[in-house]
Amino acid sequence: MVRTMCLDSRNLHPFEQFVLPVNLRDLDRLGEPELIALGAEKDHRPVGLLMAGAVPCMANPGTFETDRWEVLQIYVPPPQRKAGIGRELLNALETMLRARGIHELSLTYTLAEDRRKDVDTFVAKCGWPTPEITSYQFRISKSRINSRWINPVGKEPHKYQLPEGVTISDFTTLTAGEKKEIAAGLNTWYPAYLAPFTDLDLLCLQNSLLLRVNGVVAGWIYATKFGWETIFYRGIFVKKEYRSLAYGLYLLVNAINLQFNNGIENAMFAVNAKNQNMQRWINWMLGGDYEYIWETRTAKKHLE
Repeated sequence: MVRTMCLDSRNLHPFEQFVLPVNLRDLDRLGEPELIALGAEKDHRPVGLLMAGAVPCMANPGTFETDRWEVLQIYVPPPQRKAGIGRELLNALETMLRARGIHELSLTYTLAEDRRKDVDTFVAKCGWPTPEITSYQFRISKSRINSRWINPVGKEPHKYQLPEGVTISDFTTLTAGEKKEIAAGLNTWYPAYLAPFTDLDLLCLQNSLLLRVNGVVAGWIYATKFGWETIFYRGIFVKKEYRSLAYGLYLLVNAINLQFNNGIENAMFAVNAKNQNMQRWINWMLGGDYEYIWETRTAKKHLE
């Protein structure tokens, strides 16, 4: 018999082994109303963990949506899978959210195709609508690069020239005045989810680059570590008036060149599924260099 329970600092310890690294910082928020952690026990042994939270408010960083929640993780160890434990955890969460008057719950996952099919099946069995593809994730490895645009040490790059007045440099060149100007532009000329100062302490500053046009910041790419030999480019932004000029791709290519020449072997980045222009540029400039592509899928359920 599986028993589910709410977790807090007093009873979390047996379940900490199931917390994914990306969610470790959320443990500090246990007990706050915007976060729920549920554990599953069988024969007095921990067999599963679910974490969910209110969706961050993009228009006002640091706050949360009042009526929208997202599943942060569901983890059941391999020996316990296919026994309905994940479904029990998800059902318990839905019951709790309905009691609070929450009406929307989402579940987002990014997996290779073989594992993604298992989650697709799980979502369907739980009675959720068919997930939508929201983005594609790419990985490029130094050992596989054949692109004329990327220049690992010893390879000749394509000789492209940025237009006069356009420069690309790393985040260490950001001035106090530029930082103030960018902060003031939040939700006017760029959305909050592409803000370059979120989790600034986690950024790889040497691989996070700024695009300037005539000395004015017009875009950026920011990066975090994803393991010892991989950098993940979390966001690329270019001002609307420059988006047709492939500056976003130039930012990405410069960042990947820089990381490869600094000895970091792998690059990962995501492209919004609706951004067909970016996908076309990637296929043209980097076609054949991807090691694999993952899909990010999001399922949304309206809680009656």
